[in-house]
Amino acid sequence: MIFNYLHHVPPKTLIPYSWLTKISKRVLFSCIWWRFKFFWPTFYLL
Repeated sequence: MIFNYLHHVPPKTLIPYSWLTKISKRVLFSCIWWRFKFFWPTFYLL
């Protein structure tokens, strides 16, 4: 659905792909980091 939106948006208003990937990588990394940080004690106890 997001990809369809990106295809329909004109190139001038489109967010740069590198910036978009940078933001997505940062969000993904933060999610993994927080999950690891919160769930590591439980894994350690198991």
